Amino acid sequence: MNKINELLGNSHYKLVESVLSDDIDHLLLYIAVASMKFSGHRYGSFLDAATTAAKLAIYTTYLEQDRKLRRTGLIHHVETKRVKAIVREVESAIIDGDELKSFGSKEPRYLIGFPHMWIKKYPYVSGPRFKNYEITRRELTYLENMLPQATPSALVLSNHQFMEVLEEMHSCYISEKVNNQASVLSDAMAEHMKYCLLSSGTVLRVKLEQTNESVFLLAKTTYSPNQYSSRVGEVIRDTLDFFKSMRLWAQKSRNVFRALEMLQIRPEDQEEAYKELDVFLLDWANKYHSENGESRILNLTVGPKY
Repeated sequence: MNKINELLGNSHYKLVESVLSDDIDHLLLYIAVASMKFSGHRYGSFLDAATTAAKLAIYTTYLEQDRKLRRTGLIHHVETKRVKAIVREVESAIIDGDELKSFGSKEPRYLIGFPHMWIKKYPYVSGPRFKNYEITRRELTYLENMLPQATPSALVLSNHQFMEVLEEMHSCYISEKVNNQASVLSDAMAEHMKYCLLSSGTVLRVKLEQTNESVFLLAKTTYSPNQYSSRVGEVIRDTLDFFKSMRLWAQKSRNVFRALEMLQIRPEDQEEAYKELDVFLLDWANKYHSENGESRILNLTVGPKY
C-alpha cells in the first residue's frame, strides 16, 4: 500500500505503468484510457474491439502464409480449429457485408479543412465584410472589435451559407471513400460539427439585434478541438496516422520522410518558437499543395522529452 501511495503522489499513469514493462503495453494502456475514460466507450465494447483487431491480425497472417491454417496458428499460438473459425468469420463479414464489432468514430476528421473550404467558397477581397446584413453602427463596431488582428480573408456567412459549406465538406469526404461508403450528413451530425467549430474558436457566432439573425465569422484558418474528450479522440487518430507512416518508413518506403530533432529551448522562447514553426509549416504546405497531387499527411508534435 505504501508503494501505491507513493506512486499516486506522482501520477495515476505512473502507478499503472509500474506493472507494465513494454512500450506496446503502454500504448495499449493509453488507448484504453482514451476510449473508456474520455470517449465514453463501454468496457465491453473495448474488449470487443480488441478481439476484432486480434482476429483481423490473424486473418492477415493467414493470407500472408498462403492460407495455411496450421502455420498461422503456430505463428500466433492459436489452435488450428480456432484459426479456421476466425477465417470463416472474417470472410463471411467481407462477402456478406456484415460488420465486425468495433468502436466507431465520433467526430469527422475532415473539419481540419473547413476554414480552407470557407475561404475558397466565400473569399473576402475588399469593402465591408457585413455588406449583406442589416446591422447598426454599434453592432458593426462590436463585430469589428471581435475579429482577431490576423482575420482570415473570408466573408461573414448566414446560417444557410454556413451549413452549405459543411455539406460541401461532407460531400467531398464521401467522394473520396471507396464505393461512397460513408454516412449521409444528418441534422444531428451537422449540429455537432457546428458545435465543434464554435467551441474550438475557429468560428464565431453573433446574433444581430436588427433581424435576430445569427451570422458566422471565420476567426482562424486552423481547427483544433477544444473539449478534452475531443482532443483525446484526436490523439488516437494522430497516433494511428503516425503508426501507419512509421510502418512504411520501416519498410524503407520512399513516400515517407521521418523527422526527429532534439534541442533545448528556453521557457521564455517557447511560445515564439512554436508560433514560428506553425507559420513555417503552413507556408510549406501551401507551397507544395496541388489539387492534382497525391494525398500526404504531416503529423508533428513538439513537447518535453521523457
